[in-house]
Amino acid sequence: MRVVETIVLWMRWSVAAAVVAVLLLAGDPAVAQDEIRRAGGQSPRVEPIAGPPAAKDEKFEQWIYVPYRDLKSVFDKHPSAVFLPYMEYLRLWERAGRADRVAKGPPVSGVITQADYVATVDENLARITATLSVQVLGKSWSEIPIRFGQAAIGKVTAIRNGKATQVLLRGTGAGQYALLFPEPGTHAVTLELTARIRASADGHSFDFDCPTVGMTTFELTVPRPEQAVDLTPRLVALPVKTDKGRTRVRARLGATPKISALWYPRVGQKPDMDLLTSVSNYQHVSVRDGLVHTDVFLHHEVLRGELTQLRIAVPLGHRILDVASTQAKIR
Repeated sequence: MRVVETIVLWMRWSVAAAVVAVLLLAGDPAVAQDEIRRAGGQSPRVEPIAGPPAAKDEKFEQWIYVPYRDLKSVFDKHPSAVFLPYMEYLRLWERAGRADRVAKGPPVSGVITQADYVATVDENLARITATLSVQVLGKSWSEIPIRFGQAAIGKVTAIRNGKATQVLLRGTGAGQYALLFPEPGTHAVTLELTARIRASADGHSFDFDCPTVGMTTFELTVPRPEQAVDLTPRLVALPVKTDKGRTRVRARLGATPKISALWYPRVGQKPDMDLLTSVSNYQHVSVRDGLVHTDVFLHHEVLRGELTQLRIAVPLGHRILDVASTQAKIR
């Protein structure tokens, strides 16, 4: 008798597992009961099985109906259906999702793992050599977006496995581009950039946009000695050898969308620039006491540099009586 009871319990739990899988696939327990009635001609006996307690905000089925008679006739009515345990169903579902993810490929076409910039000041231009380490993850002709703002691109080359490889540059917007790679793998892309240098009262400067990369280094060489260089951003300064008559700095910038550089003489904040000034000349001539009196008013406006001395020419036979200024000391 104990053996019979054990077999009956096992059969009931096996049937319950199979019907749970059917409910998950079909969705409506009432449909299964209708099929049972049509197959057997009479309502089968059902036993309720209490499910786990449901939370207040969640809705669960309160009863699971287990048919335990006329199972063969029920299965024969569904020739295209598959009945399997719930755990096996979960394993198949996970395997199908994994295959779908593999078919779709990686979430991005590629990643720029490192960017190195070496800039040299050449008169009014900054010549920048950008070296990008690109890991291409997608299939053939993957597209990697980059941006350099106002900096102009003059040349693009690429190396893969120590050999020159093809890479295409496509413009996508103002200062925005895309690199097209014919095959996956690790590529070293070199770009030659040119940026305009601006001169102001604070010094000389230039800036350019750049791709946001996890590891970014920047090196600047100024063909003047004893220059103070400010880089933005500047996280960690790196040691670098400096040639005579030049100023060179190197720093690790981290992830940044823009790089700015400003340099000026260490002795002061004012740069060494040629003097540029304008002057307004106003003369008042009067004749009295048998003499010609001339009063001259000179208004100088300094546009660039520093005004330290003046040279004035007067007609022959004239004598300067006095020189005065309300804003400067004159010797």
